[in-house]
Amino acid sequence: MLGLALLVYRTGQVGVWVLSNGLMRYLFVAAGWLQPNAGGAPQPLRRRKVICAVQGAVYDCNLGADLSPEISAAVLASPVLPS
Repeated sequence: MLGLALLVYRTGQVGVWVLSNGLMRYLFVAAGWLQPNAGGAPQPLRRRKVICAVQGAVYDCNLGADLSPEISAAVLASPVLPS
């Protein structure tokens, strides 16, 4: 996800904020190192897989499509359906 976020950022259509989504996994791992007994690994849930797939598809669409910066930023900033 971080790789896709970096590629989208390099297009220049969105700001550096787009990297926050790609960094979440690494922040989670770092928090686990700092606090190893904080709850362990999350349960494998289907909604996590769906959210990850949707995020990847949104990044891919922003890379493949010729979108205006406003539309690209709006699509990337739109939240995924709440759980």
